Amino acid sequence: MQENMNLYADLHGIPAAVRADRFCHLLQMTGLAEFTGRLAGNLSGGMKQKLGLACTLVRSPKLLLLDEPTVGVDPLSRRDLWTILEQLVQQEHLSVLVSTAYMDEAERCQQVYVMNHGRFLAAGTAGFAARDGGRALL
Repeated sequence: MQENMNLYADLHGIPAAVRADRFCHLLQMTGLAEFTGRLAGNLSGGMKQKLGLACTLVRSPKLLLLDEPTVGVDPLSRRDLWTILEQLVQQEHLSVLVSTAYMDEAERCQQVYVMNHGRFLAAGTAGFAARDGGRALL
């Protein structure tokens, strides 16, 4: 896992002096701190998603784009991932754009857009997707 994070830090020019604190924060936030000795290939699907998120956040982006981040992830990791995303939005003021087919996930978002074959069908605030737009995806 450390190699993955170092690779992303190298690619984005993150100075070595900044890495230790940033990595520690990201590993604590994602719950991966106790698994740093594991190779990325030996992580569960949910842990791999969290590692991917930590690697992306090494550079502190202003916008995070996630394409169906919870597909194939166990329910506990799915909940953990959404908790992390909500913390990032509230505490670090990160903007997050998530594509998902899960209506319960769409309800967690401030703004929801329902699309089908690349066309916008409807838009609204949290809760709208289950009330109105959910039918559009069926």
